[in-house]
Amino acid sequence: MLLIQHKSLCLSLIVASLMTLTAFTSPALASTSNVSEATQTSTTPDTTNMTVGEAFGNDPVLLKAVLTTFEEINLQSTSPLSEIDKMASSVYNPDHSVPRLDITDKMTEFQDLKYLKGTYSRIVIANQSHLSEHLSDLLDLINRNGQSKNYIQSLGLINDQLNDEDFKNLCSTIAAQPTVDEVFPESTYTFHGVNELSVAENEISDFSPLNSIYDFSSASTYKLGAFVGWGQHPTKTQRLSTANVVDNSINIDMEKIPTYVLATADETRISQPDFENDEVYLSYTKRPNFFYRTYKNDSDGTEPAHEASLDDLLIGRIPLQDSKIPTFYDLINGMANGDSSNPTISHANRFNSLDYQKTDFHPIATSDETSAFQSELDEQSIPATDGTKLSAETQMYNIPSGTRSVKIRALFLQNRTSADSQKRGYVENYEIPLNWPGSNASTDSSTSDSSESTTDTVSPKGTVVYATKKIGLYNGTNFTKKGRQHWYRKQPRINRPMFKVTGYANSTAGRPRYLVKDVNHRSRTAGDEGYITTQAAYVAPVYYRKAAKKITVINPNGVNAYRNKSLTGKATHYRQGQTLRVKKLVKHNLTTRYVLTNGHYITANKKLVKNGRVTMPKRLKAKAAINRYRDVNFKHRQKHYRKGTTLTVKGWDFSAHGTMRYRVAHGYVTANHHYIKTIH
Repeated sequence: MLLIQHKSLCLSLIVASLMTLTAFTSPALASTSNVSEATQTSTTPDTTNMTVGEAFGNDPVLLKAVLTTFEEINLQSTSPLSEIDKMASSVYNPDHSVPRLDITDKMTEFQDLKYLKGTYSRIVIANQSHLSEHLSDLLDLINRNGQSKNYIQSLGLINDQLNDEDFKNLCSTIAAQPTVDEVFPESTYTFHGVNELSVAENEISDFSPLNSIYDFSSASTYKLGAFVGWGQHPTKTQRLSTANVVDNSINIDMEKIPTYVLATADETRISQPDFENDEVYLSYTKRPNFFYRTYKNDSDGTEPAHEASLDDLLIGRIPLQDSKIPTFYDLINGMANGDSSNPTISHANRFNSLDYQKTDFHPIATSDETSAFQSELDEQSIPATDGTKLSAETQMYNIPSGTRSVKIRALFLQNRTSADSQKRGYVENYEIPLNWPGSNASTDSSTSDSSESTTDTVSPKGTVVYATKKIGLYNGTNFTKKGRQHWYRKQPRINRPMFKVTGYANSTAGRPRYLVKDVNHRSRTAGDEGYITTQAAYVAPVYYRKAAKKITVINPNGVNAYRNKSLTGKATHYRQGQTLRVKKLVKHNLTTRYVLTNGHYITANKKLVKNGRVTMPKRLKAKAAINRYRDVNFKHRQKHYRKGTTLTVKGWDFSAHGTMRYRVAHGYVTANHHYIKTIH
């Protein structure tokens, strides 16, 4: 233990403290043009003479929640809606307990959410499966339209399957709300578009839109007070540029990590050493609020407890212990030799760096902070045994040779005090592909557009992967012949076996595995569970992750186009071989959809469509005598064709053994070019 007393280094840094209004920043917010015009220009509905039942009667779940909240005043369906509206006047009274509206059962109709505007200031909407499709109704509720009574004190959108696009639109709406200076120029009260926001247990991986909500120039311009984003599922990984490995170490450019940029933008986080009466104290007005660690899909306390209550998820009560998030004081003591009479430190140059073999969270000191710490060590004559100085450089070292990529987890904490059990913040995960000396890896694999990536990127839990080569399903993580349940042979693309990722594990040798469930519904193996490889050379995501300008329908039965992202409201049908123009790729829950240039949605399932143009022959000509069969497996012969016969091609398919056939009128013929010639 490094003992520091008179003229000593007093590092009184308490983990991750938060001022009530912690500042955020991030890379510029993406365009918000996809927020509906109605959301931007909404007006408060006329509720004159409206009853509670008339306002909320379209959805029985919503109506029941409203009536239950006000049981103590005997609110009825026939009560005037103004009875609820009276509660708005008490929003600014800190001594008054404002009721919270909890909607936890699944709603079917969302249009009545607009009538909550100006009534409740504390609202929780949880466990919804279609809120994403009705986001405009929710955003209309947030729009304050310059009226103070429409202020949202606390909003919880928990386990509602909200994705990155939804979160961006939510932040854009909050950012568009007027500030306190704009609404009440003479007021000394600081309020926000939403004072407390929780989006725990959703499907958000990119929190950078928080940039649109904070302004460091004045607290009165903040649009958000406290933020909770724990427990996003599935756990997604953002891909960074490839790093070159030198001596089993890589440099990590923290400016490329949005979470770090968010955490370090507020310059008031740093204060200079305070010299008083020959005593030296290093004090910081802001405590460390950014941490990172080597991420290997293991839990670390940032996931809400399994039995977490709605209140826990709303205020950010998670299992993460303060002892798991060290201070800079802990780091320096960890380098010390333990001799208080002759203190020294070692490996000072790794002050800010990660050991690949360890998975503990690690704070990062800025350059100014690092210099201040080093100055104090020099002042107290505490040298480094290896002659190095404290370094602000961020690296990962001790990487095993041949590792294809490394992952880091970034943690942002927004706490009031270290003793506060409420931990507001979020985590984001990043993957860095590695380029080892002598390899031919790309220096920026983030620009790769391959639909079948050869870099091992773990697919999120809950998503579906398919086998591109022969693989086995095993009972355990150590793949042995005895533990193998089934072989899945290599199949043509449209018939590849699919597996739902339900978890992760590692073999005793450290090789990562997927825990999966067989979802090949017409197979005898359907429903079987076990372990498969995660190697990208053998398995790949079923759904496209990057868009193309054109796609071709490859499913023998064609695909349908729909009016809605949820693939409801059939618009038209496209047959196999048709090439379609694409506007963009969008996410829907754990899948993706293509938006065509006509505005319709179709699946982005690789077994059904393929990026680019796939050329299908218009006709074929028999080079020898061939037969036509009723079925693709050639078990029921229908007709014999002589050499030279020309047939119109309607599509293609594959036999159970993976042999290609051409579909013609009334049946199937061979696609073997020894017997036929295609005509385009």
